[in-house]
Amino acid sequence: TINFGRPANRLRFRYLDVGGQPRGGFDPDLPREAFYLGGFDQEVTEWHISACHVHDVYLPFQIVGGTDITVERTWLGPSWSKEAIRGQGVAARLTIRDNVFKDACQGTPGDPTATGCTAQIAAWDGGGAGAFDGTRVWGNLFWMTQPTAHSDACVFIGGDGGVSAAGVSASDVVIHHNTFVGIVAGT
Repeated sequence: TINFGRPANRLRFRYLDVGGQPRGGFDPDLPREAFYLGGFDQEVTEWHISACHVHDVYLPFQIVGGTDITVERTWLGPSWSKEAIRGQGVAARLTIRDNVFKDACQGTPGDPTATGCTAQIAAWDGGGAGAFDGTRVWGNLFWMTQPTAHSDACVFIGGDGGVSAAGVSASDVVIHHNTFVGIVAGT
């Protein structure tokens, strides 16, 4: 797990293999998160994760207080959480491009609160105005080989003030040129 206990800005990670020992399936001893960016009382900015392999963890990316974060040319999965990239608090100006999400969001076996996926990429919970603005998602392959339902979407950015999703709405979000394979259910 890569987790900085203090604000760390302008970091670059390339060619990392992050995650638990590949076992071909779920193991309750998997690492919790591969990358944990920011915190509820601190913000990180300008992180660049490129050409990595993030696998065999519960949650590949937890962004709780991050802006100007790029995740590109990275293989995500398998992993066992409700999201593959989870943003809350502040997760603004994310660039998520040219990645492979293979079985990167499967829910957590044995946890009745974590069945299926919310979304492969989900950033909505918390924050004030602008907390989820400016995200770009393009050129990704979302590939499921398991029959995992998605309760909200494959990409879900911004809340609706708590009607069905906590958090503020998002502006200036662009999602294009992604490929979706094997998504069996979801909105």
